[in-house]
Amino acid sequence: MKSFILLTGILLLMACDDNVQSTVDIGEAEGIVFDHVKRISVNPEIDFEEGRPRMDAYVDTLFVVPLSNEHLVAEITKMRVHEDRIFIFDERAQAMTIFDLQGNFVSAIDRKGKGPGEYVKIADFTLDPEAESILILDQFNRKILAYSFSGEFKSETKYGTHARYLGALADGNYIIYNDYNTRWKDVSYNLFITDYKGGVKSHMLPFDEIYRDSDRIKFNYLTAHDRLSFNFIGHYDNHVLEISKDSTWAKYYLDFGKVNIPEGVVHNSFTALDGYAFHLSDFYETERFFSFSYIYDRFRTIRYYDKVKDEIISWKIIPNSMIYMFANFPVNAKYGEYFVNYVDSEHFPEFINDPGDIPENDPYRHLLETFREINEEDNPVLFFFKMKSPAV
Repeated sequence: MKSFILLTGILLLMACDDNVQSTVDIGEAEGIVFDHVKRISVNPEIDFEEGRPRMDAYVDTLFVVPLSNEHLVAEITKMRVHEDRIFIFDERAQAMTIFDLQGNFVSAIDRKGKGPGEYVKIADFTLDPEAESILILDQFNRKILAYSFSGEFKSETKYGTHARYLGALADGNYIIYNDYNTRWKDVSYNLFITDYKGGVKSHMLPFDEIYRDSDRIKFNYLTAHDRLSFNFIGHYDNHVLEISKDSTWAKYYLDFGKVNIPEGVVHNSFTALDGYAFHLSDFYETERFFSFSYIYDRFRTIRYYDKVKDEIISWKIIPNSMIYMFANFPVNAKYGEYFVNYVDSEHFPEFINDPGDIPENDPYRHLLETFREINEEDNPVLFFFKMKSPAV
């Protein structure tokens, strides 16, 4: 699998400068509660702090899942892990692939067309665990198709309106983000709670005309937090919102201080934001930690936050560790208390040929044998890792 990966910095650091004021704010957005926002200061100009533990000290448990080559995946656009299933959306192939937790191929959903059970363009997918359904949003035909967890077609519903991101709540309602598209029947807001046919029950995030023609506005993220709520991050804002069937609240504000994007800035080029931290994404949360990433100085940086210690983790990348193999890559999903990311197969031969001075007592040294069996054209390998706070 050959997919484009941004150069990544894993330079994680301590929270700092708690007196810097925010310059970006979504204001008194209708329907959003701002009463208890946890403000977290991040200084992207510090690479890492001397004296902090090695990064492998933060990993409690790790296991890998090489995906079967029975059905090749062109790219992992979005991934969800639920019980004993791994669900992967491949935007390039416009298909879904399902594996079990051992990496065995279960089935694929590849039914492009305009007939029943077929789609023209998958914009997003989500899971409905109660119904044991994969819900696929066909952006072109404006319908939502339901498939079983084994990939069999179950039903489809004409949604009746445009949408970009889809989330399914436990009460049968949907969370919809429309991504500044004027084909949406209500262009006053961007985020909606709807019924299964698209009937709007509530809305939030007022539509701002200054963003309508921006080619770079489309980096917004809706990710499942748990069965009852979703997290949402807007491109021009550093708030992390949690959305449930009853309310929406801002629970975190990631404050980059003087390198926050100034209020009112609209851009059509990444280079226009040189010197600012932006493109906040890859937010996944466990009971104690959460992950996030952003772009600063043209590098994507991955970080983790310890909610108990109230600090951003500072770890160093040490090449003579098996954990070096996956630590350069952002989190793509979570599985209980595990974060999940993937590494393309093309990276393994280089690592195996020059693994560095990995000590004999490295707890994951045995994975070298697994990695030696991976060829450049194989499917990606998933890494499941649970974090801990090391004793200092």
